[in-house]
Amino acid sequence: MVETSLNSQWEVRMDSGLYKAMVPAVVRGLAVLRSYVDKAEAAAAAVCTSDDQYLRARLAPDMDPFISQIQRATDTAKGAVARLAGISGMAMSDQETSVSELRDRIDRTIAYVNSFDPRDFIGADARMIDQRFRGAPFAMRGDEYLTAYVLPNFYFHIAIAHGILRHHLVVVGKADYLGHVHGSPASMASRPAPRIRFLTNSQGAGWLRAYAISPVSPDETSSNATTQFSVNISGIPPEEVMAALVGDSGLAANGALLRFTDWIWDDEYESDPTATVREKYGEDRDLSVVPCWAFPPERIDMALRTVELLLVRNWSANLYLPDARLTIQFRGQGDVMVQAASDVAAEDVRYRLIELGIPCNDC
Repeated sequence: MVETSLNSQWEVRMDSGLYKAMVPAVVRGLAVLRSYVDKAEAAAAAVCTSDDQYLRARLAPDMDPFISQIQRATDTAKGAVARLAGISGMAMSDQETSVSELRDRIDRTIAYVNSFDPRDFIGADARMIDQRFRGAPFAMRGDEYLTAYVLPNFYFHIAIAHGILRHHLVVVGKADYLGHVHGSPASMASRPAPRIRFLTNSQGAGWLRAYAISPVSPDETSSNATTQFSVNISGIPPEEVMAALVGDSGLAANGALLRFTDWIWDDEYESDPTATVREKYGEDRDLSVVPCWAFPPERIDMALRTVELLLVRNWSANLYLPDARLTIQFRGQGDVMVQAASDVAAEDVRYRLIELGIPCNDC
């Protein structure tokens, strides 16, 4: 009996995510629609005209009027909770012709949605929802149905209702669309500690694309580079090398990506020397799985220490610095290739290397 109770509690916790993703959002959106109905009524009264002027208004001749936007949004809300709960939904006839009738429809829909609780959604994420009700000849998993259809469709009708009112000079703004947003005093907010992200090669490629950086292999030149030069830093303390290569603002606002390309350690005598860093952030995948490390700007210290480690170990890696517009390739045996998309950035690195006394090819 205890086991059954515990299993039931676990199922509720597992499925409450779907409930939390839908029910509060839908109830808030319905309350916004109710406020739009009130605004339409107030606007009609202000210019001494019939409510019908706004309820029948459209954004375009082939689009549904304001009153239909309310009906479709409420249909979406009540239909979604019923289908995800695996029950027959509440039927409503689209007979509303007045402000009071629209308010009643919205209020009844809010009450219906609020009658569900997380237990009603046990198994809903994997439940197959037949989409023929909307003319689509297929079924969707419950979680996909919610994210790909229900919420986008629901918000579409709210947005169109908003646009109709604006188009007809009713004073509504983004604050009306967002509705009442709950929150806590700012003093209670805690900023998460900046952390390193451990990425697969595919995710690392996505990171580079986001910053318009071309990935490079040890024998390739980045298409972003307008200039490049090589140096050999053998015998130079790693911390001095990094100070010369990166400078004071190499990570600036966008951090850096370090991609390990070749590494080795003796499993018989030692463990992966990078494992302690990953373990600190709860990452249990091997370096071979997550060879790309994305450093936030606040963790420049860890980025530099990691590069110092690979220099000591004679490993190969690429360091991408989007703000400095630099790609630095550590090729092993002290060989370093600097590729810059900015001549100014390249000159800054050259100057720091020369000051350090590092011989620089083509410098």
